[in-house]
Amino acid sequence: MVNRAFFTTLLLLLLYPVFSQNIEVKIYSNKDAVAVGELFKVSVEATGANRFDFAEKPQFDPSIIQIRSEQFMNVSMVNGSFTSSFTLSFYLKGTAAGDYTLGPFMVKIKNSVYTTNEIKISVSDAGDETGSNGRNGSNSGQTNRAEDTSKYKSSSDVNKNYLLKLDIPKNTFYREEPFVVSVNLYIRAQLQTISYEPLKFPPSAWIEKMEGKDNYKGRTVVGRIEYEQYEIEKKRVYISKEGEYEIPPVVYNFHGLSGSSFFYYSEAMSIKTDPVKIVVKPLPTENKPTNFNGAIGDFVYEVDVDPLNLKVKELSTLKIVVSGEGNFHNLKDINYNISGDVDVFSSKNNVETLRDGRKTKKWEILLSPNKPGVQTITVGDFSFFNPKTSGYSTLKGKKITLRVDPSDKEREESRIVRSEEQSKNGLSNDVDISGIKDISYIKTGIGNTSKLLSYDFIIKTVIYSYLILILSITVFIVGKYLIFNKNKNLAEINKKNAYKVFLRNINKLHSRVKSEKQTVLIDNLYKILERYFISKFNIDSVEFTAKGIKDKLSGYLEESQINELKDIILSFDMARFGGFGSEKNDIIDKIAEIKKIIAAVETEKKNES
Repeated sequence: MVNRAFFTTLLLLLLYPVFSQNIEVKIYSNKDAVAVGELFKVSVEATGANRFDFAEKPQFDPSIIQIRSEQFMNVSMVNGSFTSSFTLSFYLKGTAAGDYTLGPFMVKIKNSVYTTNEIKISVSDAGDETGSNGRNGSNSGQTNRAEDTSKYKSSSDVNKNYLLKLDIPKNTFYREEPFVVSVNLYIRAQLQTISYEPLKFPPSAWIEKMEGKDNYKGRTVVGRIEYEQYEIEKKRVYISKEGEYEIPPVVYNFHGLSGSSFFYYSEAMSIKTDPVKIVVKPLPTENKPTNFNGAIGDFVYEVDVDPLNLKVKELSTLKIVVSGEGNFHNLKDINYNISGDVDVFSSKNNVETLRDGRKTKKWEILLSPNKPGVQTITVGDFSFFNPKTSGYSTLKGKKITLRVDPSDKEREESRIVRSEEQSKNGLSNDVDISGIKDISYIKTGIGNTSKLLSYDFIIKTVIYSYLILILSITVFIVGKYLIFNKNKNLAEINKKNAYKVFLRNINKLHSRVKSEKQTVLIDNLYKILERYFISKFNIDSVEFTAKGIKDKLSGYLEESQINELKDIILSFDMARFGGFGSEKNDIIDKIAEIKKIIAAVETEKKNES
C-alpha cells in the first residue's frame, strides 16, 4: 500500500510540469506553393497540451478539398523539463488556381479558447507566372523566374516534384546560323537516374558541347513553385542544309518520390519533352557581297603589323583577328597582298573560345623582306551575313606601310673603294663597288689582310663547329635512348602494379563513403579508374563518357564490360542531380560492381599471357 502511494506521488510529480506548461497554438503547412491537384499538409499544433478540440469547426475555401486528417501527440524532456504537444493535420488538395488564406482557427483547451495564426497557400496551374526572391547559382539574392510555364513537362498531372524543359531560342534559322539548345531538369525531391535519351540532331548539323563542370543553376520558380534547377545538356548547333527538321523528344527515366498518395514512396517515373520542329532557310541573295565566303554570325575584325620598321631579313608579324559569334569552323583564310620582295615564312591560325561563349580566330603570318625600301601590306575586306539583322555586313580591310632599312651586312658590302688604276693615275673619283660587275682585281679591304680572319682560322673554326655539332647530336640521341628505356621500364612496372594500386585506392575510397560528399566520391572514383587504365594499357587518358570509354577501351575490354562501365558512369553523372544525396549504399554497390569488372579484366589478361 505504501509502495503504491509512493509511485502515485512520484508519477504526479513527474507529470506536473507537463500539465503546467505555457500553452501555445499555431498553424503551419509543409508547402506554401502547390500546383492544382497536388496534395499538401496543414497542421494545427498546441504546445503544452496533450489534447485539444476546435471551438468552431475549421472552414476551408470550396476550392480546397480535405482528403483526410490525422493526429499525433508527443511528450519529451528538454534540458531537464518535460514538454508536450498535440498536433492535428489535414491533407488537402487545391482544385483551382489562386491564393488562399487558411485560419485563424479557434482551439479549445480545457476551459480556455486559443486562436491560431493564419497562413497563405498559393495554388497555380501550368499557365501562371512566377515571382519570388531567393538565390541563383550565379546571382546571389535572386531566384530565376519562368514567365511561360507551358513548355515544362512533368511526370504526371498530380506529381509536380519533377519537371523537364527543352529550351530553344526560336524555330526558324538561316543556314549555318548558330543557335543554342539546352535541356534543364527541375526537382523538389530526390531522385535516382535510370536512363537518359539525349538530344538528337540531323546529320547535316555541326554540334559544339557547352556543358560546364557545375550543372547546378540555382533555384527557379515555375508556376509559383520553387525548384532546384540542373542543366543536363547544352549544345551550340549549326545546320548546313536548308529544310524542315524535327528535334525528337528528350526522355529522362528515373526513380522519384510520388506525391499522389498520403505517404511519399519511390516509384519509376519518366518525363519527356515535346518534339520541336525547326525550319532552316537559305541565305538571301539580295545585296550579297562579291567577297562573301560563307561567314555567318556577328563579327569584329582587327588587323595589325608589328614591327612597322625593320631591317632586311628581320621578321615582322602580320596579325589578323576575327572575333564574335558565328560559324568559326567554316571561316576561310583572309585575303592579303604584299608588294615587293618579301618572304612569307609561316602562317598559323587557331580558334579560341572565351568565357562568355564568344570565339576568336587569329592568323599570324611571319614576313621577312629581302630588299630595303617601303613595302605595302594590303588586307582585304571581310564580309559576313548577320542573322540578327537578316542582312550582309562588310568590315573594311587595312593598308599598312612597312619600312625596311638595309642590313648591317649590306651597309658594309656597299662601302666606297678606290681601284689600283685610279691610284696610279692619280684619280680621286670614288667607285661604288655595288655598281661594278665582273672586276676581280678590285680590292675591298676584306679577307686576308687580317691575321685574325686568315683562311686557316676560318677552316679550323668550321671543322671544330661541325665536331661540336656532331658531338651534341650524339649526346642528344644517347640521352633520348636512355630516357626511352627508363620510361619503358617504368611503364612495365606501372602495368604490373596497376591492379594492386587500384585495389588499395578503391578500398580507401570505400572507407570514406559515409563521410565524403557524393561529388567528391565520384570524382575520386573517376581518377582511380583512369589511373588504372593508363597504367594497365599504357594509354594517355580516358574520357569518362559513353563515347570516350568506347573509343579508348574497345581494344582492351570486352563489349559487355564496356557496356557495364558506361551504365555505371551514366548513373554517376546523373547522380549529381540529387540521386545519391542520402543513399550512400548505392555508391557502395557501384564500387563493388567496378571492382568486379576490373577483377574480370585482370583474369582475362592473365589467361592471355
